[in-house]
Amino acid sequence: MDKLAYFEKPQLAFTFSFCLLLSLSLGAQTVGQGVDQLVQEAAAAAASGKLEESAELYKQALAKNSSNPAGWEALGSIYYEQGKYSESRDSLRRAVALDPAVSGAWARLGLAEYQVREYDRALQSLFRARTLGIEEPTLSFRVSYHQAILLSRFQQFEAGFMILFDLAYQRPQDPGIVEGLGIAALQMPFLPEEVPPDRLELVRMAGR
Repeated sequence: MDKLAYFEKPQLAFTFSFCLLLSLSLGAQTVGQGVDQLVQEAAAAAASGKLEESAELYKQALAKNSSNPAGWEALGSIYYEQGKYSESRDSLRRAVALDPAVSGAWARLGLAEYQVREYDRALQSLFRARTLGIEEPTLSFRVSYHQAILLSRFQQFEAGFMILFDLAYQRPQDPGIVEGLGIAALQMPFLPEEVPPDRLELVRMAGR
């Protein structure tokens, strides 16, 4: 589970606007009758909160043109919001295979891999996203947080601490940030959700 308080609830509005932008890209790049209509309907469904319908429409569009990374990224993002993390991971892997230079797809892939506990691959994907540069502030913050706590889990405590220290200026009271800092300071190779209950207060004290 994601302990970062700011992201406990699905960021649906963010996903809807993101899908609308991707739909423009997908429709502009696709060929074949009906694809543009499908992607517009998919984005409209997402904007109305009809994620199941939106996912089905994107799948239909991708059946007509499976070589467009924007479509796979949109589908993967919808799956993520639905809690279908394995499906999200698989769709996003298709996206980055088609276009390895899209930082947003790497970012979302890393978050999906985190949710299915593929931590080594998640860390690699998140690092790739940050290296490419992430323009969206909300996504950038989330990627940085997850990269930092994974670094601590793999015993790269100093690197994780420095990232979290920077994030703490933005959200100093966030429990996920506080616990992440405490874990790194105490050099405990855990994710926040893995900390033993009898050591949680010690972690929080160290992170404040």
